[in-house]
Amino acid sequence: MVCQKVCPANKPFRKEVVEGPVFSETETAAILQGNPRDLLPPGAVQKLEGLDMIEYANVLGRNLDVLVKKKV
Repeated sequence: MVCQKVCPANKPFRKEVVEGPVFSETETAAILQGNPRDLLPPGAVQKLEGLDMIEYANVLGRNLDVLVKKKV
């Protein structure tokens, strides 16, 4: 979030990068299609659960698609 980036309390953590899970092309494609949890590959479900984002599975694809098209 932009507001968090400029927060003075976050200054010590600016360069701290935490590696997260890597999604395969198949998993990414399923997420981009907007599939609900029950139609996602088991590996994608496990990774999203680990990120505490599984409840957003049905809308995550829409948001991810914007970033892919923007080529962030």
